[in-house]
Amino acid sequence: MSSLKEITLTNNEKKVLVVLSNKHKFTPVELASTSSLPIEAAMQSAFLLAEKGLCEVKETITTIYNLTKEGETYAQITLPERQIISSITAPLSLDELKKKFPPQMVGIALGWLRKKNWAKIEGDKIIPSGKAQVGEDENILEKLKNGPLSELGDAVKDLIKRNLVEKTEKKTRIITITESGKALEASGLTIEEEIAQLTPTIITSGSWKTARIRPYNINTPVKPVYGAKIHPYQRLINEMRQIFLEMGFTEIKGDVVQSSFWNFDALFQPQDHPAREMQDTFHLATECDLPGKYVAQVKEMHETG
Repeated sequence: MSSLKEITLTNNEKKVLVVLSNKHKFTPVELASTSSLPIEAAMQSAFLLAEKGLCEVKETITTIYNLTKEGETYAQITLPERQIISSITAPLSLDELKKKFPPQMVGIALGWLRKKNWAKIEGDKIIPSGKAQVGEDENILEKLKNGPLSELGDAVKDLIKRNLVEKTEKKTRIITITESGKALEASGLTIEEEIAQLTPTIITSGSWKTARIRPYNINTPVKPVYGAKIHPYQRLINEMRQIFLEMGFTEIKGDVVQSSFWNFDALFQPQDHPAREMQDTFHLATECDLPGKYVAQVKEMHETG
């Protein structure tokens, strides 16, 4: 890192550094409020100070679990498999079960009843196992009834797959000053008005003569700028031209406006051929002189083939 004397700070960076020196750690909201800066400006300054080794920005990500709308419903009335197993004490046909509960609910519950070993299916009957202890997934639903939680057991994965629980990530940042930051702040920081960008008004008024102009860091990496390129169509034309030249053809130069005799008739393109219109052809009122020695031959070829 550069020596403290070589470090230049903007006014916002100075404000943030002074604030950081008065307290051990800040959240972004606290930093913005204490420095009287918008939270975006406060965090931008904090990141710039961190690049200079004057503060640290520590980021932690916390996983938060919430009940979905469907999850809230089942947290109140219990899971489908619990509702079904609580209602049967002896083998029951699937048809009878579907009369007691919605078919869609039965379809959801059967798989979980077998997976949890609460019941088994033999033929067209469901047979309860007699063992249906409260599971971890049910405990999680009960806990989430009181609000979001961040630490839950592995059973939450099944609840997420069932769209009963949703997982989100909360990002938290803590900003603290470093020893170098403390030393620089202790050396004395002067916050004065400065010009970040020259404008015509500043130049014509002459106010720039007495104001402090923020220095530019010419070593700061910038986004690469790629120069103009040949248009793809023009590049193709150039490639085709080069191919013909290398084959031995001679390039000739003519007028910008050419007679349709050479462009179409001499190429034996029929008068009513759509290609005469589809290639951005512009017909001018001006007439051209035709090469007499070729006109008759071309005409005959068009008329008789």
